[in-house]
Amino acid sequence: MKIIPFKQRTPEWYEWRRAGIGASDIPVLTGNSPYTSKRELFLQKKGEGKDKVISDHVLKISNKVEEDGINYFKENKNIIFEPICVENDHESLLRASLDGWNQVEGILECKYISFDYFNDLKENKKIRLDHQDQMQFQMLITGHHMAHYYVQNTKGDNLVLILKEDKNHQNNLKKLALDFLKELDIRFDYTQ
Repeated sequence: MKIIPFKQRTPEWYEWRRAGIGASDIPVLTGNSPYTSKRELFLQKKGEGKDKVISDHVLKISNKVEEDGINYFKENKNIIFEPICVENDHESLLRASLDGWNQVEGILECKYISFDYFNDLKENKKIRLDHQDQMQFQMLITGHHMAHYYVQNTKGDNLVLILKEDKNHQNNLKKLALDFLKELDIRFDYTQ
């Protein structure tokens, strides 16, 4: 994995994300995203569509949940996760912005979720497919074998599950991403 020295949510970071297939894009390609269609993603990547606008309120909550997740592991597990941007060693257009990374523990993915999903997750331990896609893609990019899934509900309760690597799933995601790049017929020239 190659670490890209960007601060997340800067103009350079947004351009870097647009110029490749990121972990947030992959659920769109699997058909598991409840937010964006493949056509919308295609247009966004070609620079012809509108990027999804995230409200300041949602962005503020997301940032807080990410900070809470990092602090949870620091205070309760003595594990330090750092947010980083990474690219795959072999396919630089496959990339991810990680909420947290630790060389030993792997990936930290933080989500703010509904009370109903939280209760279902607590009872059944079944992670949403779009979130599984995202974390498996992150593992593919980093080469790590696990991701910590930190979720927080609307009441502030939290839960942590571990998702282990699934090489078949990762290989399917890689194929989808590379096929999509071929469809785009673009070779992004991103220089720092």
